[in-house]
Amino acid sequence: MAGTKLQTRASLGDLGQRNVGPMFEDVFEQNLVRYSGRDIAEQIFGFKNTDKSTFRVTGLTGYKLLEEFNEGTAFPKLANTKGFQTLYNMRDYGGSVTVTDDMLKDREKLGGALDEMANLASSTDITEVKGVFMILNGGFGTVATVQGFSLHRFNSEALFSASHARADGGTAQSNTSATSIALTELNLETGRLALVKQLADNGLPMIQTGMITLAVPDDLEKNAVIFTGSQLRATTANNDLNFYRGRLNVASARWLNSTFGGSATAWFLLVTLPGLDKPLKAYRLGGPEFFAGERDGETWNRTMSVKNRVAYGNDEWKGTWASPGA
Repeated sequence: MAGTKLQTRASLGDLGQRNVGPMFEDVFEQNLVRYSGRDIAEQIFGFKNTDKSTFRVTGLTGYKLLEEFNEGTAFPKLANTKGFQTLYNMRDYGGSVTVTDDMLKDREKLGGALDEMANLASSTDITEVKGVFMILNGGFGTVATVQGFSLHRFNSEALFSASHARADGGTAQSNTSATSIALTELNLETGRLALVKQLADNGLPMIQTGMITLAVPDDLEKNAVIFTGSQLRATTANNDLNFYRGRLNVASARWLNSTFGGSATAWFLLVTLPGLDKPLKAYRLGGPEFFAGERDGETWNRTMSVKNRVAYGNDEWKGTWASPGA
C-alpha cells in the first residue's frame, strides 16, 4: 500500500527516549531472525538482470527428425517454428520510513538496530525472494496477483495445467495431477515419470540436466526427506535400494506454506533444461534504488525509501510438474 508511517519516539516506547525510563541491557533485534530463503530460491529460480521495462521471452521448436523418402522425389521439409511466449512488464516494489528529528537524535540503545537503510535493504531482499515463490503458489490458476505480487504467465495460461498446447499443433501435454495426488513414495514416481516424459514442442524427448528438485512446504519436508534420502526404499520392509537417493534433492521453504498463499499439501518437481536454465524467473531492472531525503523544512522529519523494479513469471512450463496434493 502506498504511503508512509511516521516513526516517532512514542512508536518505540522507552527505546526511543533519551535518558528516560529503565535502562535496557539487551534488545531482541528481530530483523536478524527474519526468514529469507534466498539459498533455497537460488536452487529453484533464475534471477536475471535486464535493461528493459517491457519485453517478451519465447523459444524455437527445433527441427524434427529426418524422414524416409523415395528416390527422385522431393526431400521432406523441415522447419523451425516459433514457440509460445511470456510477456513481462516491470512492476515497482518499494517502501519508505519517515523518522522525526527527535527520534533520530534521542535513540540510544537501538542506534545500530535502527539503521533505516540496512533494514530497507533486508526487506528488499526478502521481498524479492518471497516474490519468486509466489510463482509456484499461484501456479495452479491464472490469477493476476498472489500475495500482492503480479505474475507473468507463459502463453497466458496456468503454469501447472492438464492441457498445455504444443507449438507444432501436436497433442497437448500435462504437467500436473488431474486428481491432486498426495505426496507418497508411489506418487513421487508418478510425478517423476510425467516430468521426464515431457516432450519438446516438436514432439521429441528433452535432455534434463542435474538432479530433480522436490520443492515442498514445511508440512511435507519430513516425508520428502524420508522418500528421497533413506538408504533403503521407504515405506516397505523389503531391502530394495532407494532409487531416489542421489537423483532427487529436497527444497523446503516457508514461503510455500499456507500462511503465504501456498498449501500444506502441494508438492513440485523441477529440473533444469539446457538452453532454458531455470524457467521460473525474477527479472530485475537495474537493482534496488535507495533514497535518503534531507530534513523537511517544516517538520524536520527525514524520509528514507527504496524502490525495486522486478517482473516475476515463468518463461516456460517444461521442466516443471506439480500436484496440489490432498
